[in-house]
Amino acid sequence: MRLRLIAFACHLALSAIIVAVTMGLVVSVWYPGSLFYAQDFSKIVVTLVAVDLVLGPLLTFLVYNPQKKLLHFDRKKLLKFDLAIIFLIQVSALSYGVYMSYISRPVYVVYSTNRFDSVGANEYDRVDSRKVSPDNPYLRLSNTGPKWVGAIAPVKMSLADTLDLQFSSEYGDGLRMMPHYYVPYEKIKADAIKNGKRASELNLDDKQVLRKSDSSKEKVLPSSVEQINAVRVWLTHLSVPLEKVVLVPLKGRDKFAIVAINVDTGVVLDSLAQDPWWYQ
Repeated sequence: MRLRLIAFACHLALSAIIVAVTMGLVVSVWYPGSLFYAQDFSKIVVTLVAVDLVLGPLLTFLVYNPQKKLLHFDRKKLLKFDLAIIFLIQVSALSYGVYMSYISRPVYVVYSTNRFDSVGANEYDRVDSRKVSPDNPYLRLSNTGPKWVGAIAPVKMSLADTLDLQFSSEYGDGLRMMPHYYVPYEKIKADAIKNGKRASELNLDDKQVLRKSDSSKEKVLPSSVEQINAVRVWLTHLSVPLEKVVLVPLKGRDKFAIVAINVDTGVVLDSLAQDPWWYQ
């Protein structure tokens, strides 16, 4: 039993280090800031934890007994075979997690219609290539983190393009999935600042969690004091005066987040994994 516990502990520690380093690199490069939350990357992490940090060490605990005697079998060779199978299962799970992270990684964060939207690499097959020039730089998908851009529809559009945009918007895509309308972030940062919410205008009094909406129905803004405290701490860590910070919603694949922008420079300061609509 003692040998099993030692083998289990060593396997668990080694697996934890490998998973932590791998996921740390994946998150910091492909899912920076609150995109980890907005893209709901936690589903993949749960799978990795279940296989690499639970199933792998547990199987090692069950099979590791080099002193057990088995007729007609070389126990040491059989133990090596068992551990090799466990290793293969763990490597397969880790490879699957990294692969799924890669193909679903956000490649663009697009500003349009008063908010940012992430665009995953696996969503690009919905782009109408007939409308995009082959040399369009926005057809290149980044491997080193998402690029922040804007999307602006032309003032004058043909009827076909107008209908195409309307239909695409109804299905939840719209300008974010039209790279032929993408523009550099510098061209839309003034609009993002203009339409965002000034951090200095937030009511961060935790006694005002429950307020009244215009329809006189109770509305939770936000839903808990913890959310208010999280925003308060986050804004403090930005090290920028509140009157110099504007907040803009960000929609990921499954969830929303809050983006902080410097009013003077337009630089994206940071993002927070929290529903942004409570302060609207």
